[in-house]
Formats: sequence, C-alpha cells, structure tokens
Amino acid sequence: MGSARGYAAYAPKPLPPVFDPAAIDQSAEPCVDFYQYACGAWLKATPVPPDQQIWWRTSEVDEHARAILAAILDEVAASHGPKTENRRKIGDCYASCLDEAAINAKGVSPFTPELERIAALKDKKGLAVVTAHLHFIGATPLFSFSSTQDYTDATMMIAQADQDGFALPDRDYYLADEFKRERADYRGHLVRMFTLLGDGTKKAKAEADAVMRIETALAKAAIAGVPFAVGSKSVEAPMQHSELKVEIDGDQIVVTLPGAALQVS
Repeated sequence: MGSARGYAAYAPKPLPPVFDPAAIDQSAEPCVDFYQYACGAWLKATPVPPDQQIWWRTSEVDEHARAILAAILDEVAASHGPKTENRRKIGDCYASCLDEAAINAKGVSPFTPELERIAALKDKKGLAVVTAHLHFIGATPLFSFSSTQDYTDATMMIAQADQDGFALPDRDYYLADEFKRERADYRGHLVRMFTLLGDGTKKAKAEADAVMRIETALAKAAIAGVPFAVGSKSVEAPMQHSELKVEIDGDQIVVTLPGAALQVS
C-alpha cells in the first residue's frame, strides 16, 4: 500500500489496540454508566483536536486510513510505481485537486457552462431537461435518485426516488419559528456565495431570496417526521420502472405512481 517513502511522509499514528485497558475508567460503575466505564479514561486523556468539531475513538482509525490513502495518492501523483492507465488517472485527478494556483486562476469558469444552461431556461419543459442533466452530473435538484437496499427484502437492491432539493438539514428549518436564526444565517451564506460569483450586493440578495422561496416551497411539499420514517407505508411505493411517469403540467410537476399521482406546484 504505497512505498515506504510515501507512507513515511504522512507518518500516520499507530492504530490503538482493539482492546485498550488504559481507556477504562476504573472509578465508574459499569452497571450505572457503561460508556464512562469503557471510555472514561480515554475521554479524559484525549482532547478534541483544534481542527475538529468532535473526536471519537474511531476517529483515530479514520485518520490512520486517510494518511495511508494520502500516501498512496501522493505516490501515484508523483508518477512512482507501475505505469498503468488507472494509476495515471488517479494521479492526475489528485494532482489537479492540489494545484491551488490553477484552481484559483480559473475561478468559477468551470461552472460557467452549467450556469449558462440554467440561465437559458425558457419554460417548464426546459426545466425537466436541465433537472435531468444536473442529476446526471451528480446534483440533486427537486428530488434525489439512488440505489438502496429494499426495506422489506434485504436480498434486493432497488432504485429509490426521494424528496430533496433543500440544503438545510430538515424541512422544519424552513418552517419552524425555532430555526429563524438558522434561516437568516443560511440566507447570509447564499448572499456571500452569489457575491463570490461576481454579482452585486443587490442582485445577490435577490438571488438568495429566490433560493429561499424555492427551497421553502420544496420543504412545504415534503413529508415530515414520523410519517417519513424508513419503512413507513406512507412513503413506500414499490413499482416497476415502467410505471413511474414524471410530467410538467402547467404550474405543476406531476409524478404518477401506480394508482396515485403526487402533484407539486
């Protein structure tokens, strides 16, 4: 897994033992607080690193794995090792991510074709085409589509269409009074992003307001809370792919399911 040169450059810390008696807080009663008993000494001796929000015991394993992967990528980017096409692709991709000077020089120009595609929208039929394209390149406007294990049959992998399209963690962040501050902070973030794209303050604020309107509308249409729990009968609608039909009808997106239709304005 990488040469000694590459691995040593990142010097990952040794992995903690699978069972570490030194992590145990012998003063804690395991029948009262088993977590404190099992990890209390480690918690006391291990401060959260300044560049992290949280730090778990497994974080040490994660960092160890990242260091090994970084060493492998560094080696491939430096063209060491066997000359294969896959190694070249991996190395080129990694090196391009590290070329900050080139990235900064290009600015937002790599996004220009996508922004122009969106700006050229004329009608709702065009929206469907652009939405499909954005999904193809990895974005999830309006909804998400992925593969997952069948909730009722673990032997099956199925396609899954899901509600999506809003950036805040949950629909309540757009609707509940308790999240007013978070909404204001998010709007401020949007203004900064549009400003960085080169828009003036007035235009950036108007664009941020438009984003908030769209995402709030999606949040209002989303299923909330317990009814949307995994395995809930209210959100499961198994079907063949030929039965799913998506159309834009006037001011609505109509998703037709077997025996029902969901309309989102």
